[in-house]
Amino acid sequence: MLNINRIKKAIPHAFTLGNLAFGFLAITYTFKQEYLLASLLIILASIFDIIDGHVARWLDVSSELGKQLDSLADATSFVIAPALMVYLKLLEGSNLGLFVGVVISICGILRLAKFNLLKPLPHFVGLPTPWFAVIVLVFVMGNIMIGQFTGAILFLILAGFMVSNVRLPNFK
Repeated sequence: MLNINRIKKAIPHAFTLGNLAFGFLAITYTFKQEYLLASLLIILASIFDIIDGHVARWLDVSSELGKQLDSLADATSFVIAPALMVYLKLLEGSNLGLFVGVVISICGILRLAKFNLLKPLPHFVGLPTPWFAVIVLVFVMGNIMIGQFTGAILFLILAGFMVSNVRLPNFK
């Protein structure tokens, strides 16, 4: 017998897992140095990220499990994949780039964990990870190359903004 409620709950999770799958593929293509394809996969991940929340609210099946799944998918698509792009493409696989990539990863994951603990607010606290990913994609897709030191400073500052208490508008 079909359990309609279970099916309704699974639909937004499928979109969240699609976000995760596209993020994993973006990581894979980043290692293959196919940065444009990896960027497009992150864009697809962001579309699935937007859809999952809307579908969950529309079906009235938002859950703690969905919230946690969303953070794990976001960590893959909007933290780890862009951090690898910064390291491999923008900072050319340097030791400095490796350090920056690690800092981005730590700050992005901390930001996602912090966000999960906050009560819903009318604004974001800290730079949202998808916004960080968009900034990285602008550099990658625009083939904007900056010096190692300048790039390191820029991306370390952006990583710091993810864990900052800076208030940013929430367009929901």
